[in-house]
Amino acid sequence: MIKSTLFISLGGCGAKLLNELIDINPSINGVFVNSNINEMRKLSHFDIESGNYLAINGKGTARQRQKSMASLEKDKLKVMEFINNTVGNYNTYVLIFSCDGGFGSGSFPLFSKAIKNLNKRAGYDDIAVNIIGVFPKINSRKLNLQNTIEAYNDIVDLNTQGFINSYQFINNDRMEDINEFNKSVMEDINSCYNIENIELDTNDSMAINNCSGYKVVLNLDYDSFDGELQDAISYAQQTSNFLLPQNIGYATHIGISFIEDEFDIYEALDSFNVSEFDKEDYNNENNIILLGGCNPPIEAIKEYEEALLNINNNPIKEQVYKSDITVKKKPVKKAETNKKQLTKNDLRDMLDDLW
Repeated sequence: MIKSTLFISLGGCGAKLLNELIDINPSINGVFVNSNINEMRKLSHFDIESGNYLAINGKGTARQRQKSMASLEKDKLKVMEFINNTVGNYNTYVLIFSCDGGFGSGSFPLFSKAIKNLNKRAGYDDIAVNIIGVFPKINSRKLNLQNTIEAYNDIVDLNTQGFINSYQFINNDRMEDINEFNKSVMEDINSCYNIENIELDTNDSMAINNCSGYKVVLNLDYDSFDGELQDAISYAQQTSNFLLPQNIGYATHIGISFIEDEFDIYEALDSFNVSEFDKEDYNNENNIILLGGCNPPIEAIKEYEEALLNINNNPIKEQVYKSDITVKKKPVKKAETNKKQLTKNDLRDMLDDLW
């Protein structure tokens, strides 16, 4: 499925993650979008000659979501042309961005709507737009938390309106070393979109990855649990790089791909209440459970809301310090009143000197 999928990073955080994903799987199709081209130039997979980027006019957004929307408004024709050039080439678009930032957090609603609408106009009604949003640490600053809650509400609205399909949130509270964390996260994403094998084919993978609602991927560690499936599932949930619902028991779609003779596929299937679609298969690399159409991680969202509310209720007051030292002020020199007024000839002479 990954060949029919276009990954689009929005902003600096998303760009770093996409760059890591291309390191893991060089065959993916990826495009970098940012209002700061200098940020993109630092990426090893940014290629100005191949044009795998879209530079929006601007000098950054300083984490202001509204500034992102304003810069896109100025460059809307460029955005439309960029998306129009991809119409008909991909079945799935995956937007990667930080929920707490400025450009990425502010631009994904426009990109989601534009991708869906332009493809529909061209007769492609079954195009999917999926979201990978990065949630900040819970002890972040007020603006970061505020942006995150606003972005989450936008995602829920877009999902309800049919502009986005699946969505999942990376949990930065799990991060200790940024390079190791980014690699681990994008390995999980690569597993999501490469789950197909023989029995679980590309169409099955698309059905699971692109179904509406929250998406969960669980990587099970066989060596640590020696075939004890429930312990492995529980540990995978506890150590997940993503925000997870408190109870993952329900899902509309499930895909299971295990290394043969390690975990029992049908025991895994019985561990979840799946209402619409399931497909199972074996592979030679890893043990993956992919769940689509889950309930969102509401309990985790409430924690971010409470953190923001706590900041609003307990603002840090500015400390005022007044020194006891008396500084002797220098007398102010009176302005001269007989200074020469510059004429047009004087200004022309100055320009001649400068040039």
